[in-house]
Amino acid sequence: MYGAYQFPEKLGRLNAAGIFSYNSSRPFTLGINGNDRNLDDVNNDRPNFSGNLNAIEWRKPGASLDQALVNGFSLPTIGTSGNLGRNAGNGPGQWQLSLRLSRNFRLGEHRHLTPQVEVFNPSNSTVYAFGAEYVDYVPSSLGDFLTPGRVLKPRTLRLGLRFDF
Repeated sequence: MYGAYQFPEKLGRLNAAGIFSYNSSRPFTLGINGNDRNLDDVNNDRPNFSGNLNAIEWRKPGASLDQALVNGFSLPTIGTSGNLGRNAGNGPGQWQLSLRLSRNFRLGEHRHLTPQVEVFNPSNSTVYAFGAEYVDYVPSSLGDFLTPGRVLKPRTLRLGLRFDF
C-alpha cells in the first residue's frame, strides 16, 4: 500500500509519501549443508522427514528448539535423495514501512530544487531474509537450526537534493 500527500501552503507545501508492505509467512527450503548424499554432483540435497510438515516453522534466535521436531529429521543414506520437498519450512510474516518528506522550490520558469529526506524501516523492526538460501539440517550442529541467518538493513536515513533544469 502506498500513498502521497501534499500539505497546504500554510504548512509549507511539504510532500509526504510512504510505502507499507505486509507479507504473510513465506516458505523456505531445508538443506543438508551442501552435502551431495544422492551422488548427482549437485550440492542441494534435502533431509528425510517423518513428522508433521506443518510443524516445520522458523524460530527466533535464542528460542528453544523442539526436540520432537528435530527427531523427525534424518540424513538420507548415501546414494538416495531425502523425502522432504522444496519449500517445506514456514517463515515469519513480516512488514516494512518507508517514508519520504520533500519540498519543491521553484528557481525560475524551468528550474526546481527539491531537498528530500527518506527513512527506510523507521521502526527499526527486524526483517528476516530467507531468500533462496537454505536453512540447513546438520545433526552435529543444531544450535541455529530453523533460525534465519540474514536480516535486511536496519533503519536507514537518506538525505537528497534534486535539481531539475
